[in-house]
Amino acid sequence: MNDHTQPPTATARRSARAELAARPAIGNNETAEAVVNVALAGACCETWWTSAGTTHDEACQRRAPKSSAA
Repeated sequence: MNDHTQPPTATARRSARAELAARPAIGNNETAEAVVNVALAGACCETWWTSAGTTHDEACQRRAPKSSAA
């Protein structure tokens, strides 16, 4: 049996619990707000947002220019 299928040892469980306890607590509202802020920070133009990131407005600064190579 390989190590990835073995159940965690007591030491591993204690270590994981200690790591989780040391992390700062984040409430559900703060977590949701952080997720929204990340999504909005990566947002581009209105067309990009409503097209699920597939299309940009013509005036959008992040719009890649069409290549003239044939």
